Formats: sequence, structure tokens, C-alpha cells
Amino acid sequence: MTIYLIHIQHGTSTFLFEGLFRTDSDEQNAYKWLLENQTNAVLYFDGLDQATWKIDRGTNYNTINPFSKADTATIMYNILSGNLFPQAKIVFASREFRVSELPAKARPSDIITLSGLTPNDAEKLFVFLIGKGGAEAWGNIRSMSPRLLNLVSVPVFLILTAVVMARDPTRPQPNTVTELYKRIIAALQHVENIRQRDKIHQILLKLKEMAYQGMEEGRVSIVFYKEDFKKLGLSSEEVQDLIMKVPGNNLLSRHLMEGNFIFFFCHQSIQEFFAASFIAHMTAEEFSLFNGKHLHENRWSVVRKFVSGLVHEESTDQLDKSVSDLGDTPLRPDIEY
Repeated sequence: MTIYLIHIQHGTSTFLFEGLFRTDSDEQNAYKWLLENQTNAVLYFDGLDQATWKIDRGTNYNTINPFSKADTATIMYNILSGNLFPQAKIVFASREFRVSELPAKARPSDIITLSGLTPNDAEKLFVFLIGKGGAEAWGNIRSMSPRLLNLVSVPVFLILTAVVMARDPTRPQPNTVTELYKRIIAALQHVENIRQRDKIHQILLKLKEMAYQGMEEGRVSIVFYKEDFKKLGLSSEEVQDLIMKVPGNNLLSRHLMEGNFIFFFCHQSIQEFFAASFIAHMTAEEFSLFNGKHLHENRWSVVRKFVSGLVHEESTDQLDKSVSDLGDTPLRPDIEY
């Protein structure tokens, strides 16, 4: 279950349990049990780095009791600092940058860094996803793109790599994350049963703009609404046609954006790549304004890498084309190439 935490005033009971129980009485009983049995409780908060609110080192947060009403950031500060539920085990997931920004009292006593799949497990999962030809594709990665071995230790990148390589087994495998995501977007343009195939390019362009706007508003991996689509002339039906799928494997099928009434990108990195694609095609003046306003902020760190990769690949492609246009004529007659 995913809970989207928004920046409003509410009680801690509602903050933790809203929507989980049919009646207010059940919610209150659950909260009472938590207060009385803290040593038996584990509170897990997923995606601290994706929240629209922020626990800031420069803010003095009020100390609250279990029945006070406060905004989300204040409640979370009191939980993480041990003022609320001091005997419960608190666990949260986040990218590194948001942990480093936490005030000293709210920082965790222990940090576990996830290193991803082992090489053997990555190989087994990859071969299973692709099916026929999977072992050969894995062998090609090991021999021709060894840098991908570190990349596919992360489950989401392994799945995306499988999508790309299964779709066109004869094409050389991607060597960088940027190239991988570019080919995922290209694969989306050949989705079966898409209703608006002639509009797919425009749909993707609008999604890139929406991804950028969402990040600029602080909505990293946060929900989008049908109104967001309408502002850009999109419909939810058009977006829901976009599915990432390993050909021949019906067990693996992911919509680019998920949801029925509220929507979100299927992985935060997808939104960040779309935002980077929008930035990479800004005018010099637009990019200068963006650079001065946002590029230094930690939450744009992955976007910065994608932008660098996109600009580098485009520059390399242009250079390769320029050299190709020269034919067999050496760039300098006194040098043997």
C-alpha cells in the first residue's frame, strides 16, 4: 500500500491510519494500540525523498504530543527525532541526499545501503524475463557491455534492459543509462494496440513537459491528476496506452504512468529522464534561467546526470555525422587516421 503524504494540518492518528479502517472508532482503537504497544510496532515510511514537504535543518519544529494537530513535516520530525513513539522501531526509505539534509536529531542511528542483485541472481532473472535468447543476450552484455553488469544489479534497470534487448535482439545493447532510457522511450512508440499512434510523438513531448513542471513544483514521483493532463491537451486514456513490455512475456507489463483517478510515473527515474529530455531542448535563455534557479538543488541530481548524458550523446551524434559527411577525405592530409 502507498500513502501519499500532503502538507496539511492533521492529527497523528489520521496521518498514520487515514483510509485504513472503515470507521473512526476502528482508527482510534488502532492508534490506542500503537501508543500502548510501541515496543511491538514498526513504522515504515517509504520515499522520504519524494515527499512534497521537507524537514529542514533551518526550521525550528514544535514539540507535539500524540494528540496534537500539526502539518506533515512537524509530525514527521517528531517521529524521526523520537519525541513521538520513542519505543517503536522507525524505518524509512530515501535517497542519500534527503537523509543528509535532515536535522541532527532526526537522523537515523543506522543506515543500510542497498547494493542490488548479486551477479548470479541478476543473470537468472534477466534470462527468465527474455526467455528464448536470454542466455545469449546476457553473454553479449558480459563480453561487449561489461559496464551494464553494475547497472542491471538494480532491479528496475535490469527490467528496462530486458525490455530493450528483447525488442531488438540484433541491435547492440546500450552502454549508458541515458542510452537505455532513450531506447525505452523509442520502444513506447511501437506499443501494440495504441489508439493514438499518429499522436504518440506529441503525447511524449507533453509528458516530458508535465514531468518537468511536476519536478519544478516539488512533485517528484508524486501524483498527477486528470487536470494536469487537460492543461497540456492530453487525456488519461492516451497516457494509459503507453506500456513497457518484454515481447512474449505476459508476466511483465508496466504502464508508463499508473493509476485510475490519480496518476504517477511507474518509477521516479522515468519522470526524471522525461524532465531531463525537456530541459535538454530548452533554448539557451530558458536553460540559463533554469540553471540559476534549480540545477544546483540536490533533488535535481539525477536529472543533471541525464541532461549531461543527453547533451553528450547529441553532440557525439552530430560529430559522427559531420565526420561521416566528409566521406573518405582525411580531416588533415598530413595525418594518417
